[in-house]
Order: sequence, then C-alpha cells, then structure tokens
Amino acid sequence: MENRAEKIRHNLKQDPNALEYQLETDKLADQLKKKLGLQPVRKTDKNGNQYVEWQESEYRVLNREGIEKIVGLVRAIVDKNNTTSIYSEQQIQSIMQHLHTSLARELAEEWETYGISKRGQADKVMEIVTDNAWSAFNSSLEGRKLEIIGSTAETKTQTVQKSESDSKKRFSL
Repeated sequence: MENRAEKIRHNLKQDPNALEYQLETDKLADQLKKKLGLQPVRKTDKNGNQYVEWQESEYRVLNREGIEKIVGLVRAIVDKNNTTSIYSEQQIQSIMQHLHTSLARELAEEWETYGISKRGQADKVMEIVTDNAWSAFNSSLEGRKLEIIGSTAETKTQTVQKSESDSKKRFSL
C-alpha cells in the first residue's frame, strides 16, 4: 500500500490543478438538499443577474431549517480532506459511526423544529445521508479517489509533454 500512496503523491505533484474539479463537495450538499426536499429554482434579480434559490418541495422529508442544519452537519464531517484521504474500511466505518451518532442526536433534539412528525421521516433522513456519505467515502477506500485524481494529472501531463515535442510546437490539453 505504501508504494501505491507514493505513486499517487508523485502523480499529484505533476499537476495539482487536477484536484480542483474532482473534489467538489458542493455537489454532495446539493444532492442532499434535493433528496431531503429542497428544489433549486433559477431566478433573476432586477439587474438581470441569475441566481439559484432553494425552495421547499411539496414532498420534503424535513423543513428548510432542518435540511440546512443536516447538510451543514454532513459537510462538517464529509469534507474534501476526508474524502481524499487514504482510509481503510475500518476507518471509514468509524467516521460513519460518528456521522450517525451526530445525526441521530441532532434529529432527536430538534424533532419538532425540523418538522418531523413520524419516526419514518427520521429514518428516511438517516438513509439518505448514509447512502450519500458512504458513496463519498467509498471512493477514498485505500486511496481510490487520489489514485483517480493522480491518473488524471498523469494523463494531462503526458498530453502537454507530447504536444510540446511536436514539430509545430502547438499547446493543447
């Protein structure tokens, strides 16, 4: 495993900008918002600038406040540093256990505030968060995400080097 980690680090040194696109945790937050009951609505302000406003859907699991708090809680645990680390399955299970404990506590303490009227709603929130968090962490199992990012950096670097050696001296990515 150490050789694998060294290869990954080497590839990342070649092109650290390859990280930017693949580490976006905003996508996870947006997914959670949609699945918990907020829908993005595109709007235009009086200056003609477009923006997205999140509105409660008819079929939501939690109210807006609950969704925002749960997404914030998840983002505090499932961040870029964690999803790009090299974890064993046991380490991921430990992080997931912490997430479950924090989530269960939050839902129990704020049951009414978040608009939960049945246990099934809380169970659904747990299921949605678990599925999405596990997917994010699964890619970091034994450095898989870093390996993917590293191979992207390697491919990009090889393409640039090949282009530079062309007789026409064109630059392309």
